[in-house]
Amino acid sequence: MNVVGQWRERGRALRAQYWRCSECGRFSAVQRAACSGCGSRKTPVAAELPASLVARGWSHSHLVIETMDQTLQARPVMLMELPGGETLPMELASADRAHASELVGQKLRVVLRRMRSNGADGPIVYGRKVAADPQTRVALLKNSEK
Repeated sequence: MNVVGQWRERGRALRAQYWRCSECGRFSAVQRAACSGCGSRKTPVAAELPASLVARGWSHSHLVIETMDQTLQARPVMLMELPGGETLPMELASADRAHASELVGQKLRVVLRRMRSNGADGPIVYGRKVAADPQTRVALLKNSEK
């Protein structure tokens, strides 16, 4: 996608709207020419993600592969299960990164968080991540103290 296209799509992304196939209902983070689930070429519709999703897995290096980002910081990505069993990778909020493996099987909230910045003079970019609720964080901290 080009810069102009990204700029025009920023409002949809900030509202947690992903593209949804009008035939099979499969979600996609990007608008595709054909659905990766059923192959339909009908125009997908913008649809909101549920407020919370269940984490089914995680990876500490997913974004390195996806964005070719050669940084030393691990940016874990959770594999989130959507209604109907479909999975969607989403970046984990910074506050929960140390507990990524313990969050598998937990319900996580879809939240708006600051994404990486392009230096001190770059724009502040926001996007959708997943985060544990306060009760889950407290339980994880108690378990790590034992």
